[in-house]
Parts: sequence; C-alpha cells; structure tokens
Amino acid sequence: MTTLNTSATAAYSASEMWTYFWQMGDQRIMHWGLMGSPLKVLSVIGFYLLFSTRLGPYLMKDRPPMNIRPIVIAYNVFMVLASFYFCGLTVYYAYFKAQYSLICAGNDSWTNPWAHKMFHYGWWYLMLKVGELLDTVFFVFMKKATHISFLHLLHHSLALWTVWLDLNLGISGQVALFPILNTSVHVVMYTYYGLSALPVHMRPNLWWKKYVTQFQIVQFLMLMIHGAVPLVYDCNFPRYFASLMVFEAGLFAYLFSDFYVKTYLKASPKKVE
Repeated sequence: MTTLNTSATAAYSASEMWTYFWQMGDQRIMHWGLMGSPLKVLSVIGFYLLFSTRLGPYLMKDRPPMNIRPIVIAYNVFMVLASFYFCGLTVYYAYFKAQYSLICAGNDSWTNPWAHKMFHYGWWYLMLKVGELLDTVFFVFMKKATHISFLHLLHHSLALWTVWLDLNLGISGQVALFPILNTSVHVVMYTYYGLSALPVHMRPNLWWKKYVTQFQIVQFLMLMIHGAVPLVYDCNFPRYFASLMVFEAGLFAYLFSDFYVKTYLKASPKKVE
C-alpha cells in the first residue's frame, strides 16, 4: 500500500498526493479484483453510464426490442437468491461472530479475527453490485428507455462506488447494517421484477409495486439515522465515513420520496398502473 512520509501535509508534493489517492487501499485486499486504485471501479461505472445513455441506445436505434424474457427471469431469480444469501451471511458474521453492536459499532477490522472472512464475502457482495448493473443493460436491449432515469443510474453508480470504497479502505463495524437492509429490499424488489417479466397470462396481480418503493424509502431513512450515531456518540468509527453514509442515505431518501410522490400520489391511476 502506498503510504505518505511523516512530514507535514503542506510539504507533500502534488505527485505524492496524486499517487496516494490513486493507489490507496487496505494492504490486505489490494490485490483482489477491482481493489486498489479507484480507476478500476470508476472505469466500470464510466462504461456503464456510457453504454446506458449513449452506446446502447445508439446500437438499438434501428433495431426492434430484443426478446430476452427467459434471461431476465433467470437473472431476477438469481438476484433474489443471492440477496437472500448475503443478507443471512452478513447477519451471521457481523452480529453473531464479530458481535457488533446493532446501534454503535466501531471499525475493528485490524483486531477482529472475523474481519478477513467478512472482507472475503464483502468482495463477493461487491461483485453482486456489479451484477446489478445488468438490469439497466436489459432495459437498453428491451428499449425501455423510460426505466433508465437519472435516479436509476445514480443509485446503481453510487451504490457500487460506496461498497467499493468501504471494502477498499477496510472499514467494518457500523457499515454492516447496510448490506442487511439493502439485500432485504432487493429480495422483494427482484421478486417483483421477476414476476413482472413473466408472460401476461402467467403474471399475478402485482398490486404491491408502490410498497417496494416505500420499503426503499424506509431503508434509507433507517440508514441515515443509523449512520448518524457515530457523529453523536464515540463508536470508534471514522466520522468522515459516517458523514458520507448519512449524506448518501439522505440523498436517496429524498430522491425516492420525490419519485414516490410524483408516481403514486400525483399521477393519474392509469399512469401508475
């Protein structure tokens, strides 16, 4: 891991600061895929945004929507099972093995014997976040441009970046609640997506779509409150990361609430359906 010398911060050269930023990371996991330099994960996010907004629509411009229903159904089934698995896994290792407090948990990744095991599964959770980008790819191929909103793209991009940053910096403790709530929401969300991808004659009455959004909003509000605890009490958790957690959760609580109001409260019944 690149480290800075012990001189005053003001004495760091521009090249030293630049090198530190682009090669930062926990030395125990820097050799894992996408870890180390932020350029790796930012390249994934950049290509995702480019494909979703420019390249994909251009390639599909003069083509009919692709019939990829079986792939979409299989994808959603996989995401439901994977989300359920990681939810249980995080509960088991974070709160039964590592014995973190559900309210105020410090970052003890260098002293907790379960840290490496949690980082190992955390890396696979990061890969799950990469896999979540595929639902936008499917929207492009099926020419469902209305589904590819600013909120959709921002949510996928920031979620991947935040999980990468947490893992790359070797942060544990207070962050454990995020994958639990996040995967819980995704079990419900991908179940809905999977059912909605079924042929019309096989599709059940999906009257509960708006409750998926409500679940997401509640998740962000809980994460915002939970993330603020280290800002009030000394949890031995980095305050800069707690501030980031609060900001991001608050941002999405607002954006999803705005989406909910516009879609379900102000829209006509026909549009909501």
